[in-house]
Amino acid sequence: MMSPCLSTGVEVLAEERQEHTRTGREQPASVAEVVLFDPDADRGIRIRDSLGGAFRVCRAKTLDDVARHCHAGSPSLILLSLGVAAGPDGGRVDAPVLDFLRTFGRHLPILVYADTSHLPISVYCQPLAAGARQVLNEGSPAFLDELTETMSRLVEDARAHAREQQQLGTLFSSHYGLFGCSAGMEDVYRRAIKAAHFSDLPVLLLGETGTGKQRVAEAIHALDPRRKDKPLVTINCSALSKTLAESELFGHSRGAFSGAANERKGLFRAANGGTLMLDEIGELDAELQPKLLRVLQERRLLPVGEDYEHPVDVRIIAATHRSLETMVAEGKFREDLYQRLNVFRIHLPPLRARREDIGVQARHFLAHYQEGQAGPALEFGPRVLEALCALPWEGNTRQLENFVREALAQKGSGGGTSLEMEDLPRWVFERLAQAPPDVPVAAPAHPEVDFLLERACSDRLSFSQAIEDYERRLLERVLKLTGGNRTHAATRLGLTPRTIFAKIKKYQLE
Repeated sequence: MMSPCLSTGVEVLAEERQEHTRTGREQPASVAEVVLFDPDADRGIRIRDSLGGAFRVCRAKTLDDVARHCHAGSPSLILLSLGVAAGPDGGRVDAPVLDFLRTFGRHLPILVYADTSHLPISVYCQPLAAGARQVLNEGSPAFLDELTETMSRLVEDARAHAREQQQLGTLFSSHYGLFGCSAGMEDVYRRAIKAAHFSDLPVLLLGETGTGKQRVAEAIHALDPRRKDKPLVTINCSALSKTLAESELFGHSRGAFSGAANERKGLFRAANGGTLMLDEIGELDAELQPKLLRVLQERRLLPVGEDYEHPVDVRIIAATHRSLETMVAEGKFREDLYQRLNVFRIHLPPLRARREDIGVQARHFLAHYQEGQAGPALEFGPRVLEALCALPWEGNTRQLENFVREALAQKGSGGGTSLEMEDLPRWVFERLAQAPPDVPVAAPAHPEVDFLLERACSDRLSFSQAIEDYERRLLERVLKLTGGNRTHAATRLGLTPRTIFAKIKKYQLE
């Protein structure tokens, strides 16, 4: 019988999805809302009418109207006509459509259509690279039938995805202490489950200090059907003594060196059959890197002072907060070792990039540190949660946990059933008092930042040109949000009025 931990991961998710799929066929699901944007009104009406009662279709006049629907969180699917502008290199998808796909394609299923019969492959791939789920050929005789079928599949996949997201969040919070419902954490959960079912797959965990890399490693090991009953051994590479590191990892024989009074198995053999987590792998001494590489390649090790190698069967999970690519380029980390470790990557996003998880984690820590205490359970006041979401949390989850403990200690046995602003540590007020009005201390990463590199590469722009392109777009957006009020726009961006006036003039936004 499988364990209750999601039956070791994937199986229960698959069974739940199949069950919901069967149920969906027997009992029709609620009608999905679809937002359709097509500058050709006649074609848009024809497509809307062809969908019949299978979908509730809302036609939008502009992409801005579609964006408003997306921000409201109502549509199940977005349907876009793919405008293609002619050009010397064979054409390009209209820039506003690509910008929209980059912004919303990660969060909503977006289906695009065009007459793709004669499109160059580079143009065909542009919307897919930007975030579209599929590109349909409007010129095909079976276009409308294919459109209906594809939309039905995407909507059902999105519903199944939402159910699985809830199950994943419950699994990882209840069993592995990872709390968060954001898209970034959902991706971590899914990749952890995928990694767990390939027992020999090396995993590289990337993320800032305090993001939960140790917890993810524990989850991967516990969900691994072959290794879960074997040891999980963790070593922090920055704590390895340079003189004893080889012995720590690979072991030594009795008398191998001065002070070696007894034989030592070493961490690799201690983890045999299970998992070895090499935390802070970027701190590994350069002299030890080729020896580790050989063990990973050959799956055999030679203890210090012995003449014969020992076979080892260990899954390696490496973790680091540093950029190993940069270290390789600087000659501080072996490229062949990096390639051996960099097989399956899982990136843990910082807390400031997933602010919707701050309240979830804070409430968990608040409940956890009140367990067993007398008196009524405390909750956060509304302004406190607002304050938490405005802080940058450079130390991520670990810093947030320490904050909750400090706030509870400061509150002590005072009256009230909630933690209010006056109960918070003084440093919170000092940090927030320095922030410009209406501007978070550390704003979450904007989706458009991700396409700066794409712009620089695909449009052959220099880095400075790509930065200027983004700066112009950001100014346009903020000016629109502030109704053209330059002073308010300057305040929101943390700029002086003189600076923003100069930039408006530079980009001819007057």
